Amino acid sequence: MFDWDEENRAHVKDHGFSTDDVEAAVTDLRRVSAPAYNTDTETRKAVIGKTDDDGAIIFVVTTRRGNKTRVVTARDAERHEQRRYRRRGK
Repeated sequence: MFDWDEENRAHVKDHGFSTDDVEAAVTDLRRVSAPAYNTDTETRKAVIGKTDDDGAIIFVVTTRRGNKTRVVTARDAERHEQRRYRRRGK
């Protein structure tokens, strides 16, 4: 389950994604873990995954809040991240 509010919804929308896009990438069975930054108060994780609608490969940073996954940010995957995703399983 995901933790969405006006702030993180607006943030991912500013990057051109819907909440459905981001959730699809995070739950993508072929997703790839990626390095993420941590803060003093929380551990963050990143994944590279594909959206359902247009198949875009995106980079998503998340953190855990209780038993929910909170999306911190999402952006288009960079070229090297896209290659890493596409090579997965080969």
